[in-house]
Amino acid sequence: MPGLQMFEKILSEKEERIDLARACLMIAEDAYPGLDVERYIGDIERLAIRLRACIPQSGGAEARVVALNQFLYGDLGYWGNTEDYYDPRNSYLNEVLDRRTGIPITLGVVYMELGRRVGLPLEASRSPGTSWCGCGCAAARWCSTRSQAARRRPRTSCAGGWSA
Repeated sequence: MPGLQMFEKILSEKEERIDLARACLMIAEDAYPGLDVERYIGDIERLAIRLRACIPQSGGAEARVVALNQFLYGDLGYWGNTEDYYDPRNSYLNEVLDRRTGIPITLGVVYMELGRRVGLPLEASRSPGTSWCGCGCAAARWCSTRSQAARRRPRTSCAGGWSA
């Protein structure tokens, strides 16, 4: 199936079934012809397997959020690109995965895709000057990204807010 038709098919799914990582990688193919989309999907799957090993078996959504935050921002060192926020690479999921840095919306895609793979029903929202995702539990309300995320890193637990 040609790329545009495949992209249309992905986006025609019900919102909760859209493969967001694949859609973002398909957008990146425009700037990176020949991009190995399946490799990056595999990378995300492998990260999720590693993340699952960090989640307490008895933990609910809040424990999964804490584990996701520690894994993504602590163990893997993902961060908002404070040195060059407007670098176009910050907008392409493949680059964010390779460089472990990006802007709030692309970091939010990584966050949501890993969360989805470990059973966190994360949702994204956008309002002027703010991007965020959460799952409704107290610890997850602002865990992924806000416009300030490029300048700040979230704490291991979001219940305490953002650290400078």
